[in-house]
Amino acid sequence: MKRIDFMQRLESLLSDIPEAERSEAIQYYSDYLDDAGIMDDDEATESLGSPEFIAENIKRELSESGNIDYVEKKDNSKAIVEYKAPEQNAGAANTSNEKPPKKGVSTGVVIALILTSPLWAPLVLAAMLTVFGLFIGILGALAGIFIASVCVFFGCLAAAVALVIAGFACFLASPLAGIALIGTGLIAGGLTILMLMFAVFICGMAIPGFCKWVSGLCKKAKARRQAKKQAN
Repeated sequence: MKRIDFMQRLESLLSDIPEAERSEAIQYYSDYLDDAGIMDDDEATESLGSPEFIAENIKRELSESGNIDYVEKKDNSKAIVEYKAPEQNAGAANTSNEKPPKKGVSTGVVIALILTSPLWAPLVLAAMLTVFGLFIGILGALAGIFIASVCVFFGCLAAAVALVIAGFACFLASPLAGIALIGTGLIAGGLTILMLMFAVFICGMAIPGFCKWVSGLCKKAKARRQAKKQAN
């Protein structure tokens, strides 16, 4: 089929869809044929297929997007495709998709909450401050342990270096004392390594893990509130 016949046939097959979608489809395939270098007298079906196939695909895509309703019937060996305007089924769709009205908080409940606020507001505030205080206390304790471990690390490191140097200094005068000092310095060096590992654990795992745990609790509480609100 020549290009000019192809485009006329396609436009005719798309006559039952909205004007905007029909113009867009015609322009798209016209531009496609221009880019492919196919003129009015050239063969177009070899590149695109039959206009009936393309028109059916366009209408099917519009049906899936909700712009038109697609119904396919079989008549002997020929497929008949009917398209109904969406307005025909608008009432049924609105009825099926209609959601029950959301329940709001009654005026009486609001008034009761306001009148009883002197009773429950201090309790809620105290609970919130208690939770916040626990969070700050645990976080401060972890930070304090980290700072203490860093101080012990530097203290053990200084002691290890001093003992090793002193051991080598007095080794010639008193070998036993020198060996004892060097051994003590090595023990202090081992403690230094342990304190370094502990400080890294506190800084890299304990504090971030605690913060992540608290953040997870807050997210779960927020998700529960949202789910309860949607349910209501």
